[in-house]
Amino acid sequence: MQHENTTDTFVCFECRGEIPVDTRTRQALIRCGCAVCGAAVTEGAFASCR
Repeated sequence: MQHENTTDTFVCFECRGEIPVDTRTRQALIRCGCAVCGAAVTEGAFASCR
């Protein structure tokens, strides 16, 4: 089984931090919140870089 490993850009709506993320990191951010400020993260915080 092959997993797609796309890259998106995460932009925190609270602290405005911006980082490229892969699929696994994206899922962790949605589950746990921003690693910098702890703000909740939604699907809308990601911009596709494909």
